Amino acid sequence: MRTRWLLLGLLWLGTATAATNIRRVDLEGFQRVPLAGIRRQLPVQPGQPYDAAETQRAKDWLLGLGLFLNAEVSAKTEGQVVDLLFKVVENPDVRAVRIEGNTQIASAALRPSLLTQPRQILNRRYLALDANSIGKAYLDNGMRIVVDISFDPAPEQSDQPVVVVFKITEATVGAVRIEPLEYLRRPALEPLVTLRGGELIEEKRLVEQRLRLAQSGLFKLVENPATSDPDDQGRMNILFRVAEQDLPLLTAANLPLVDLAKLARFVRFSAVEVPIEAPDFELYLTPDELAQRRAAAEQAVAARPNDAAALYDRWLWTRRGGLAAVTAAQAALAAWPAAGTPQQQLQRGLLCDYLGQQEPALTALQAAAASPASAVAAYEALLTLHTSRLQRGVEAVDALRQTLVDGLAAVAKLPDDADLAALTAACRFYYTALTVSMLGFDVNVTDSLRIDAPACRRLVATVARLFDAKGNPAAARHLGRLLTAVGFAAQVAGPKVAPEAAWKSYLEILGEAREILLPKGIAETSDPAAWFFLALADVLRDDAPAARATVLDGLKALPANERLADVYVLTCVQARYAANDNGKSLILLQESIRDVQARLAGGTLPGWGPLLLLAKLNLALRDALPDDRTAEREQARQAADAAASAASSAAPQVAGNWWILGLCQLKGPQPASALSSYQKVAALQPNYREVQYALGLTQLLSGDQAGGLATLAKLRR
Repeated sequence: MRTRWLLLGLLWLGTATAATNIRRVDLEGFQRVPLAGIRRQLPVQPGQPYDAAETQRAKDWLLGLGLFLNAEVSAKTEGQVVDLLFKVVENPDVRAVRIEGNTQIASAALRPSLLTQPRQILNRRYLALDANSIGKAYLDNGMRIVVDISFDPAPEQSDQPVVVVFKITEATVGAVRIEPLEYLRRPALEPLVTLRGGELIEEKRLVEQRLRLAQSGLFKLVENPATSDPDDQGRMNILFRVAEQDLPLLTAANLPLVDLAKLARFVRFSAVEVPIEAPDFELYLTPDELAQRRAAAEQAVAARPNDAAALYDRWLWTRRGGLAAVTAAQAALAAWPAAGTPQQQLQRGLLCDYLGQQEPALTALQAAAASPASAVAAYEALLTLHTSRLQRGVEAVDALRQTLVDGLAAVAKLPDDADLAALTAACRFYYTALTVSMLGFDVNVTDSLRIDAPACRRLVATVARLFDAKGNPAAARHLGRLLTAVGFAAQVAGPKVAPEAAWKSYLEILGEAREILLPKGIAETSDPAAWFFLALADVLRDDAPAARATVLDGLKALPANERLADVYVLTCVQARYAANDNGKSLILLQESIRDVQARLAGGTLPGWGPLLLLAKLNLALRDALPDDRTAEREQARQAADAAASAASSAAPQVAGNWWILGLCQLKGPQPASALSSYQKVAALQPNYREVQYALGLTQLLSGDQAGGLATLAKLRR
């Protein structure tokens, strides 16, 4: 019988759809809710075309007011008109309002903000707003709660006034988890957890807990805590999502927290990187030319022992020659005038910065930045200085942001006939600014830093006009590699800093730079960076085969070129990281390994450089293979170990060979065997931070805890 009624009802409503206009709209069931306002605001009105969907929306609007237990609508058709009847059942009145379960905030403090009040009709919209109001009051006091609403009696069961009860459950701490963990021992982290089960959840305690984790030196990222839905007792589980440090702080206190064997497998030392080095921003001079410059500077100091300019030149060429220059810098600074020309202030600032005297360096560089002649170079040095201050925990974000803005303005004002030093300073500034944008500081570079394609194009045109006319291919190559360095940093920084339109324009400029600047005289140059930047330019133009061909040509010309190998490997693995296509990377790595092996066997790739390339390719293959392909991963590691051993035997004076060999050993079944390799690297490159860390870690793995901790302690000085 019920099914028949529904069917008949549907047929009856179906006939109403033929009606064209609404004749009447009647409202029934209204006793305390003002009828006039409802009638005026109702979405359907007499005289309108009838629409079943619009009528349903009108019913939903009535229910949405929160004043009614129920609302029904019926339609009666007569010819081409329809009469609508809305029947409602009003909510009962509120007899009283109670707040229960609150121990931290008094009811008297919560009541004034409530919309639900006695002797008013119950409004369900008000109930939701009141629950939010109570929750906000607790949040304002740093606490979290759950609010349940109940009635006595239930509104549906009586037409008598009801008591509204706001039941507050003050949230407490349930389980506290720190995820994900790769090498940290989960139980050993308990001392870092200050939140205790059953305690009230307070925002300040959550902040303190996050800060405690962040300051432990074990994590590079600690996200804001996430909380679960509360259980029946109001307990909320708390999750801190973290990212462990690639090179975690290892001290006597932290060692119990770390599984060293897992850390050795997890730690991400730079097996393959494409570094842009400080000498790349200085005009290339051969070792003989550098020695001549230093000898001339020494002669000038001997003739004028108290001359600040001569002492500065001695420091400059001592540093450029790769020698210890602290004593020379101290002597130059002692003779340097406290005030002077903007150029002198720039040089004074550079001396102070080299010696770690950051506040005097800041003062001198700010004075140099006030002059257009030295502004760009000063702003580039200031960017580096403020970045260093931020890394030491100094609040320098605003200063860094302002330096970006002012430095970009100074670059834009460079004249078209700018000389080599000014153009170099402009490229250095762009590169340093882009690098800062990738360091994760709270610095808004999105709006202030843009790759200025017209300015870069002007740089290319200036170089072409200025140096081609003078027949100076060395200077042309210098600017070409600097522009390529800026392009590489822009690509890594991403579209937020280098928007797509600017980046496409820059790619065109890069092509011009490659054709105009880089190839000129490259076959005769002894500058290894020339080949490196030529291959890097191919990478930026998305021509990986050309980049690999350039690398192989460069290794024939200059076998002792570690960075060329890095560019080659980059072309094989960028599909994995840029496009998340690990399969393509695996194929490229396997094909490249076979190609390099064949060239080595045929004698077309002489020297130790190709051996290092083969080691890096095999190490990259190991990392690209899935974890479950254990045998293949180990086979690739052993192949890398063999190639790195051969390269180390052929060129024991090259730190990079021992570095890769140590990494192969560290990732093997006996990580402590890397100790000898890392000791050799440390002897060749004592100031390289990653070397000291790797050495300290392998000392710990070999059982020398005192020696390992002493080595690692040097990194904190």
